[in-house]
Amino acid sequence: MTQEDLDQIGGLISANNRAIEEQTRSLISANNRAIEEQTRSLISANNQAIEEQTRSLISANNQVLFEAMRAIEDHLDQSIGRLRDELGGRLAHVERRLDFMEARFTAFEFQLAGIGKSLITGERLDSEMSATQTAQQRAIDDLARRLGKVERQINPIGNQPGPQ
Repeated sequence: MTQEDLDQIGGLISANNRAIEEQTRSLISANNRAIEEQTRSLISANNQAIEEQTRSLISANNQVLFEAMRAIEDHLDQSIGRLRDELGGRLAHVERRLDFMEARFTAFEFQLAGIGKSLITGERLDSEMSATQTAQQRAIDDLARRLGKVERQINPIGNQPGPQ
């Protein structure tokens, strides 16, 4: 083989190497594009799956929250119902006590009216008795004076009975 043959072979190998490099670059570029496309597709599918799972979790969480809220609402309704019943019972008891107290106060009012009337009657009777006693005392004093006068007329001064 001659130098020219060797140069031709070297040129062919160089050309072949360039062609292989070009094909390799082309294949790598195509492969990279395919990988990028597959990656985008996988990321998009993954994002959609994540969004769907997130929606599903939010929906499930909302359902749990709604059930918890319903349970709280039922509990509050029951508590308010019990409180209403208890307050109703207490108010009924207070009303009965007030009715009882009203009846007692009415009785006290009648008793006070009777006591007041009795006091007025007692004061009137006391005044009458006092007037009667005063009149009786005057009459007694008058009788004692008259009796003394009659005694003096019957027994003059020296003839009066007395301690001897």
